[in-house]
Amino acid sequence: MAIYHLSVKVVQRSKGRSATAAAAYRAAEKIHDDKTNVTHDYRKKRGVFGAEILAPSNTPDWVNNREKLWNEVEKIEKRCDARVAREIDIALPVELNRDQKKELVRDFVNEQFISKGMVADISFHNFDSTACRRQGGISKNPHAHIMLTTRRINDNGFGFKQRDWDKKELLQEWRSCWAEKVNLSLEQAGHKDIKVDHRTLEEQGVNRLPQIHLGPDVTKMKERGIRTSKGDEYDRISATNRRIELLEKNIDNLNSLAEIMRRQEERRQEKLKQEQLERERSALKKEEVERFASILKQAWQCIGQPKFYETKNYCFENYEDRLKFTR
Repeated sequence: MAIYHLSVKVVQRSKGRSATAAAAYRAAEKIHDDKTNVTHDYRKKRGVFGAEILAPSNTPDWVNNREKLWNEVEKIEKRCDARVAREIDIALPVELNRDQKKELVRDFVNEQFISKGMVADISFHNFDSTACRRQGGISKNPHAHIMLTTRRINDNGFGFKQRDWDKKELLQEWRSCWAEKVNLSLEQAGHKDIKVDHRTLEEQGVNRLPQIHLGPDVTKMKERGIRTSKGDEYDRISATNRRIELLEKNIDNLNSLAEIMRRQEERRQEKLKQEQLERERSALKKEEVERFASILKQAWQCIGQPKFYETKNYCFENYEDRLKFTR
């Protein structure tokens, strides 16, 4: 089933990373780094189902060459602790076919990044259906890596670094937009009952612990039965969430039983109330008839019963008959 995942990381020199190495690994290609004179060759890497570069229309032709693009990025950044690229990882819905997955990512990238002047290098991973099956409790969902330039580009090349792209509000916009795009694609593909939500579990009112992301290396180790601290934490969270789910079901059952008992008690109290009202009405009715009969008897004794009343059977409980006697 479709899951929501969008994380943003920064490729920083201070952490020993480079844009050329990251791009080569994500795209499973061979890229030579002109700055360090190191060649990064990941052509044997499996699970990559295509890589492509998207850029604004008014850009030089070399941006479409992955090696030239990221070497130019490394060249323009002078600081030893420079942030050379931004990387976004997104989970793709297993319900969509390969073309639908790619079109979904392209639509999102064009709207949120290319329109702002960024260059995006997209790599699609794990589109193979066998990689979407659950193995050992781990769901190996298809995903995409989006490497982004940190500077706006035009026909003259890269300009100044854009600090506005670091704002938290923009990240929230990306997260919300991705959820909307995924839900729209699922609906168009005929999966109207499947939705994803970019909000946290707490914001959604879901009583569950957020699960950690294992990553490909830990996932492979876990499948081979090798324990890791991250894998153990994943299992602990999964077990805790299962217990929470069971407790919530028991609470729901108890609440349903309590609601049934409450309704039964309300009906019983209502029935008792109706019976009490009927008894009070009967008592008042009897008292009123007896009082009227007593008054009528006293009146007859004083004035004598008129002869035209002797052959008539009047009902003392009827208001009109009482009125005739009191006129």
